[in-house]
Amino acid sequence: MGEVPIPENAKKSSFQKKVLQWIFPVLAFALSALLCEWKGDSWEKRIRYGFYNAFLDSFPNYAPNFTDLRGIPVTYYPTQQGITAGYQYNGTIVANYAIDYYGLLKQKDDSQMRTKFFNCIAWLDSAITEIDGHALYVFDWQQPWYLQVGEPFTCGMTSGRAIEAFTYAFALDGDSNHLKQAARLVLGYALSVKDGGFTYKEPQGWWYEEIADTGQQTPRILDGHIFALTGLNYYYRQTNDTLALQYFELGEKALKAALPRYDRGDGYVYYDALGKLADENYHPLLVKQMNELWQMTGDPVYKHYYEKWGKPLWEPYMLRIWKQGNKSGWLLFASLALFIWFVGAVFIKLFFKGKG
Repeated sequence: MGEVPIPENAKKSSFQKKVLQWIFPVLAFALSALLCEWKGDSWEKRIRYGFYNAFLDSFPNYAPNFTDLRGIPVTYYPTQQGITAGYQYNGTIVANYAIDYYGLLKQKDDSQMRTKFFNCIAWLDSAITEIDGHALYVFDWQQPWYLQVGEPFTCGMTSGRAIEAFTYAFALDGDSNHLKQAARLVLGYALSVKDGGFTYKEPQGWWYEEIADTGQQTPRILDGHIFALTGLNYYYRQTNDTLALQYFELGEKALKAALPRYDRGDGYVYYDALGKLADENYHPLLVKQMNELWQMTGDPVYKHYYEKWGKPLWEPYMLRIWKQGNKSGWLLFASLALFIWFVGAVFIKLFFKGKG
């Protein structure tokens, strides 16, 4: 018996199937790249924080936050470098949540959200410590990121964020006690690091340290100093307090003198004075802060760094994750491509099965 001839339409169908099986992976990669360009930054951030929270992992510098029954955040710090801080109420995080709650309240007034906001404000109120008449926040646990900074430590960023939160509390309920607490924290900026505060008083200005102790071996974290500054500015705009303006200008002077030290020269920025590069979370934050300072002051120095440091962030997403070696970015791209590829393979199978 001779071979049964294969119908022409079957040959054509088989050829089309093979072509589609080769084309679909290319389309999957292309479509994945387009989706990453559209939503990559926001989706990738969810992946990154999802991993941190799922594995209670604070690497590189993040720690998972939970909220207690009052809506106040509690942060978990797992063991790093032999240091286990465990569950802590962190004044910076509490102030950040209060500021976020306020932002949501501006969009829509909600009684539960308002309660959470004022619970955070009450915590910030009660957690203030005074050292020689200077109000600030003292952390009585060992942080695991900079072992040269001992316990306890103080934080200018916390004061700045809390001052901003207190001004928002006043805007919501008109209670002048909120502004009195903010004024107390402004006075705290005058306490030097060597005396238990967070301020370096230097000829080039005052630097407000994010993680400081009397040992004075601190990392001089850039975004922390800026948050300390912007808190002063929010309070000054609310009250016209000349002391807040004076401390803001002294901090600005130190910042402008230090900015070249944090500039890597290629659009990327250092997170601290020790040469740690700002990652996918902190680089956009620092660009945002430069823009905010530019809008606050009109100073072209901030416009220069906003544009210079922002340039890499405005490049195509795939180019950015390739340059940065961004693992969570590549994971997002690969996951999207595989999903699209799988859907395509199922579609091809069903389509040609129906034709058969």
